[in-house]
Amino acid sequence: MCGIAGVRRFERGVDHSAQAAAAGAVMGHRGPDDDQVWHDERLALAFRRLAIVGLSDGRQPLSDHDGRYVLVGNGEIYNHLELRAGLEARGRRLRTHSDLEVVLHLYAEEGPDAFARLRGMYAVAIWDTHTGDLVCCRDPFGIKPLYYQHDAGAFRFASELPALAEAMDHLPAMRPEAVLRFLTFQYVPEPDTAVEGVSKLPAGHYVRVTADGDLTLTRWWTPTFTPTTRSFDDYVEEVRAAIADSVHIHRSTEVEQGAFLSGGIDSSLTSALANRTSPTPTFSVGFAHGIDELTNARRAAEALGTQHHELRITDQMAFDGIDPMIAHLGEPLADPAALGLFYVSELAATKVTTVLSGEGADELFLGYRLYDEPRSLTPFTRLPKVMQSAASALARRAPAMRGRNWVVRAGTPLERRYIGNGRVGSADTRASVLNPAWATAEALAEPYAASDRIYAQADGLDGMDDVRRMQYLDLHLWLPGDILTKADRLSMAHSLELRVPFLDRVVWDAASRIPVDMSLDAHTTKRVLRAAAADVLPPDVCALPKLGFPVPVRTWISGSWGMALRDELAGEDFGGVVDPAAVVRLVDDHRAGTADHSRVLWALMILGRWHRQFSTRTLRRLPPRPPHAYTAG
Repeated sequence: MCGIAGVRRFERGVDHSAQAAAAGAVMGHRGPDDDQVWHDERLALAFRRLAIVGLSDGRQPLSDHDGRYVLVGNGEIYNHLELRAGLEARGRRLRTHSDLEVVLHLYAEEGPDAFARLRGMYAVAIWDTHTGDLVCCRDPFGIKPLYYQHDAGAFRFASELPALAEAMDHLPAMRPEAVLRFLTFQYVPEPDTAVEGVSKLPAGHYVRVTADGDLTLTRWWTPTFTPTTRSFDDYVEEVRAAIADSVHIHRSTEVEQGAFLSGGIDSSLTSALANRTSPTPTFSVGFAHGIDELTNARRAAEALGTQHHELRITDQMAFDGIDPMIAHLGEPLADPAALGLFYVSELAATKVTTVLSGEGADELFLGYRLYDEPRSLTPFTRLPKVMQSAASALARRAPAMRGRNWVVRAGTPLERRYIGNGRVGSADTRASVLNPAWATAEALAEPYAASDRIYAQADGLDGMDDVRRMQYLDLHLWLPGDILTKADRLSMAHSLELRVPFLDRVVWDAASRIPVDMSLDAHTTKRVLRAAAADVLPPDVCALPKLGFPVPVRTWISGSWGMALRDELAGEDFGGVVDPAAVVRLVDDHRAGTADHSRVLWALMILGRWHRQFSTRTLRRLPPRPPHAYTAG
């Protein structure tokens, strides 16, 4: 796990090593074990290392035997030993034990086709010194990040947005349209970012920049669903074997490893399988107010026999953690659960250097209750179209009553009623806080461009019913935009590597073959996964509910902290998109108990603080952990 950055100038004689070094300097938390800057007259690369594999000789950048290709990379390749054996059998001479050196040599043999052979999480940049081409690639699910900026003079990239901003000639300004998307999704969907001129490399893509500065973006992996006709038990057996294999290869490390444990089935399964191999400490956090999720985690740890560590986050700790959390996220992300992940990563980093976590299971195995909505709406959708239209129009004008929302949703196209799991309040509430210039029909519709693009892609694939279209959307928006963003940034904030065994190509292949009705019914989500876990986990652990990190934001805003938040939001400008006076009215309504605006207010607080930090370069980052004791080769 590392931080990488690079500056590719298209004109010679321009100093670019200082910009790359500046980008690397702000990513010390991503790599306390080594700090390197490499450059020639056309390209400069920066590398910060967190030593996990090849402790003594894994320094980057890496080059092949004749120096044609140079690589910097962030992540882990879990099948590197198998790939290494094949390379050596073909006469390739590898000089280190680094897993990423395998990528370098595979690329030298196969070009971008090599990426399809990797099992892992990664963002890599490969420089061809002969042609002057630079290729940057991101893993299939977007577990590891890569930001880039391209103009007539240069191409720049970095693992984090604040690092990339340090490498640019001028600090980029916030994009007003990004505010609209953020206030819709609670993050800015890729490939866009919150600032002008900077993009996220989408998951499963690579970008090539030629010596002349031409840029092409290529998709090299697409998640497709290929359901087969087999028995339920056959699917269970395949999924169980795939997950066990994935956890096994995710255990490959030369440093201490633990696991996050919430008490739900996903984290319990990964923890149990890991603990079978060798003792695996587990880590949980909970908040002083709200649901007591620590009890379930403790019960699961006792049943699994793990050495368990827990932390209860006080209100003051939570408030103190918001600014450093925002700084490490680098982009505005308004998922309150990020605060819990920030603190559980801090807790785990006191004991281990890597952790296993359960991210991705819900997206692969249909774990969200919302995925059942198309089935529940079937009685309405079977009505004649004229009756559907009339009922929907009547429901929209009717006062609040039982069944009204069901009819409204049933009469709304899927593309407008489902934009993913993250949603910041209602459309009316979002519109109420915008300045009049941004409260137009066009502006309010703009965020849907992000989800419409993904729906259009899904419609070009086979076997896409409404449930699969929802799942496809979450794989492209919610998973990389929220789940994996906070997982990467907030674990790396504490120099901790987070591994996600469910997001493995072999596990995906098994999950993609399961028909929808085998995974989901009116009563149960993740049916196959739950059955696969039943042979691994004690029955009482399988029965524990999924809680995640429930954060008491509503209570905080209703309490004394809410008055300070009111004053804070009244003084923000929000890039001219949001009306501070309207925001204050939302705070007052919330505190009076007439409405729950906690999600919108939390999002606006995150946006305002991020904008101040980013625009003034006053990032409150944590000092990196001390380096490991090893001898560099």
